[in-house]
Amino acid sequence: MFDPIDPYYIGESLKALRKHCDDCGSDGLSWPVPVENIRSKTLFSLCDDVRIYGKGKMITEQNQSTDSLFIVRSGAVKAYYIDGDGNERVSGFFLPGDIFGLDSFSMEKSAYATKMLSIGQIYRVPFEELDKLALTHPNFQHYLLKLMSYEVFDAKRLSVLNSHYSADTRLAFFLLNMSARFQQQRLSATTFNLPMSRIEISSYLGLSPETVSRSLANFQHRQWIEVSGKCICLLNTGKLYEVVTGKLADHEAYNEEPNDRSAA
Repeated sequence: MFDPIDPYYIGESLKALRKHCDDCGSDGLSWPVPVENIRSKTLFSLCDDVRIYGKGKMITEQNQSTDSLFIVRSGAVKAYYIDGDGNERVSGFFLPGDIFGLDSFSMEKSAYATKMLSIGQIYRVPFEELDKLALTHPNFQHYLLKLMSYEVFDAKRLSVLNSHYSADTRLAFFLLNMSARFQQQRLSATTFNLPMSRIEISSYLGLSPETVSRSLANFQHRQWIEVSGKCICLLNTGKLYEVVTGKLADHEAYNEEPNDRSAA
């Protein structure tokens, strides 16, 4: 039965996106994609602005009108919104090759703010140029719809994950997801530096920072991972996968309410 947070399904959905991009001639640009594939004829040629942003610099503001989407060339970006109580809620992370700003394509205003987690380079692609290309290349229009549908799926998957799964399951999924995304960039899938803080991870997963730290300590104690600051080494991805799929019989989950949103 289909499980929206099954890492196998995530991998298959990314493969399907890449195959579609190959078929439509976009040089493999998918979500996420290897960084070298940003130089695709269909998107890279449309970029009218390339900027270097420092760590902590804003790219877009929440509810800001925008006429472009963006591609991460290097560095890392977080998307977040400010809730009714004035708290920051992280909604996503973008790595090299990722596209963001698709919500503005249909809503005219950005639902989220985006900020650099590290120094990096961002490409800007005007919606006007996308419209022109979509009119002359129907396959590219289909490709954009694929990207948008994947973004909707990703948001729903996060909602399911944070509403119905334990803290350990959420964190295991997050680590496997990051592993797959680094692998897409031709980087190590087992040893990587996370560009985001534990507070940002906890906000993204709907947990407290203390709960994230406990789960990391639990995984490390079981020798499934090794943690040194922001550096993560996955020692046993099979066990992490079993945590996500619920197949690990001796796994001891913490007594955590499903919707622990105490992280600001």
